[in-house]
Amino acid sequence: MGKTALRLVSSAKDLPSRAMDIVAGKLKRSENRGQKAGNEAVNLELFGFGHEFHYWQGLTGLRYLHSVYQLQDCPELAKANYIMVRKLDNGDVVPLCIGQTVADAASLNLAHIRQKAARLGANEIHIHVLTDSHKQRDEVELDLLKGQFARIENKLRLQVANG
Repeated sequence: MGKTALRLVSSAKDLPSRAMDIVAGKLKRSENRGQKAGNEAVNLELFGFGHEFHYWQGLTGLRYLHSVYQLQDCPELAKANYIMVRKLDNGDVVPLCIGQTVADAASLNLAHIRQKAARLGANEIHIHVLTDSHKQRDEVELDLLKGQFARIENKLRLQVANG
């Protein structure tokens, strides 16, 4: 992945100002290209500064910032990566599905996510919107998938080693 492909927040302390800078940059770029800023405005809502955030780490070591929503509170989504999560009573989170939206209509993406998440038993949706292209969303999805499979493999090795 190129250094400009992803914008990551280095600490929770600089989250609000850094996230606003990223969104403002997206809005400005879309206006400069003569495009409507509709999708970016939806993305601004996704930052939901009153919402909880979660970092998910990929195999590369990159950490991806996700906004956390209860399944029933998930907003309509334009182009974004998501993780369908089961949050346990002890606060642990278990990823059940890692993917990205595919429909052009935000309402269709939401319907697909809610249906699949309910079928899998997810109670949270974690959304990553800090990408600018389909290629970047593919890179994020693949990195997160590989990272989760590596963690599962390590747990299995430990279980086998400990008998």
